[in-house]
Amino acid sequence: MGPDAAVPTPPAARLLEFQNGVLVPGLVNCHTHLELTHLAGRSSEPGFATWIRRVRELKDGSTHEELVAGAERGVRDGWARGVTCVADTGSSGAAMAALARLGGRGVCYQEVFGPDPAKVGASMAELEAQLARLRPLASSRLRLGVSPHAPYTVSEPLYRAVAERAAREGLPVAVHLAESREETALVRDGDGPFAEELRARGIAVVARGCSPVEYLSRLGLIASSPLCIHCVHVDDADISTLAAAGAAIAHCPRSNRAHGHGAAPLAAFRAAGLRVGLGTDSVVSVPAPDLWAEAEQTGLGFEEALRMLTLEGARALGWEDEVGSLDVGKAGDLAVFASSVLLRPSSSSAFLTVVGGRVVWGTGSEGWGTGQRRDAMPKTSAGLLMYRRRGSDLEVLLVHPGGPFWWDRDLGAWSIPKGEMIAGEDPLAVARREFEEETGVRAEGTFEALGSIRQKGGKTVHAWAFAGDLDPAATRSNTFAMEWPPGSGQTHEFPEVDRAAFFGIDEAKTKINPGQVPLLERLAQLCKQDPGDEATRS
Repeated sequence: MGPDAAVPTPPAARLLEFQNGVLVPGLVNCHTHLELTHLAGRSSEPGFATWIRRVRELKDGSTHEELVAGAERGVRDGWARGVTCVADTGSSGAAMAALARLGGRGVCYQEVFGPDPAKVGASMAELEAQLARLRPLASSRLRLGVSPHAPYTVSEPLYRAVAERAAREGLPVAVHLAESREETALVRDGDGPFAEELRARGIAVVARGCSPVEYLSRLGLIASSPLCIHCVHVDDADISTLAAAGAAIAHCPRSNRAHGHGAAPLAAFRAAGLRVGLGTDSVVSVPAPDLWAEAEQTGLGFEEALRMLTLEGARALGWEDEVGSLDVGKAGDLAVFASSVLLRPSSSSAFLTVVGGRVVWGTGSEGWGTGQRRDAMPKTSAGLLMYRRRGSDLEVLLVHPGGPFWWDRDLGAWSIPKGEMIAGEDPLAVARREFEEETGVRAEGTFEALGSIRQKGGKTVHAWAFAGDLDPAATRSNTFAMEWPPGSGQTHEFPEVDRAAFFGIDEAKTKINPGQVPLLERLAQLCKQDPGDEATRS
């Protein structure tokens, strides 16, 4: 590690240059709910207690497959923004499954619920079953913890039982704490909307006469040095209690603001010596999992913001010996951003993201963005060709690449939705992932292999066809960032795909990249051999 001239370049090394980029440690997201990614924009109910109930309903109405697919998309969305380590809380196990399959880094806190003191046994049995199911996924890169959710969803005896269980096995603990006024009213006064909901369920509510922090301290949970999420409504005594116990804070300023909770006392946390990292919370609370936007809310300058997003975040999770800084001996977690981020810690997509020395994200539809290659990088992509019938006519879905280089190009510029593969990935899985990232639609059905083609320039594309339909006007794609105009020092975000459309086969041949024309011909031949059967394949 060091200046280019001083770093050896082994013959097999892959060398990337980002002339307008800045290299930083990978960002650490100290609080998120990846399993809720597919619910983005689905809950806008007024009132925090009502909102919580609605989110739970939406989650309970989701299939496990939807939760896992959402979690995987959430992991990739984080990678696109330079996030290399996450602290996730969830009850389904979807986030841990997604991180394990994709090779991500993080700690997954298994949530446990149970406001009824009479049902502690059932809640603990469910927790034990989930821990047993998830424990085989744990590794040096993926840790398992527990999270008794919040004072309005967890009874006093359940808090004690979880604290004892965590201490016995040495499991890390996370808890939503002192987030809202409604929570404080419940704990201190036995009043407010949470109290009303509990009483409506026949659950007795007792006024504790203290703050939520003091309440959990009495129950022994704060002694576990937990990651305390939010901590908006705390006083000096609470902060001293947390600091004395060695607790950490996951500060989520945008979520706190979105729900009208107020602002957590960040300066007081830091002055007390508390470990504090930044978290995005879920996309049901905020528009996007953007840590730079969280940093901007703090009002910190670039250097302080970057430190909170990296090393301080790693310390909050107890991971500072392995990640959080670019030091020899630490894991190779890093990201490259546009150099404009030095001037202002504002929203930004990464040019490149690396986890444990493995490239997991590079912007642009082919996966490497504005980085310039000096060697022959792998040139293999995978994609899907959706098709449908309109009467006797066969139509295919093509997408047009986004960004200023493609604005005035049409004939020969369109493509099947596709993206670059990383060595070792399953090609069909990549094709399905890229289709979803470029259209916002999950590809389902039977996939017919169209084989491989080689485009001009040497890129190999593996492709499959499947029958389906969608509204092209409703498609949405991931974005990428680049300096524009060149040399301006200004960074802008562009969609990977700026539009999608169905075309008849003949017109599609004029629109599509010439190297992909054989894929259209193979599809036409396939449908000719088995006319009218496409719809049954989906």
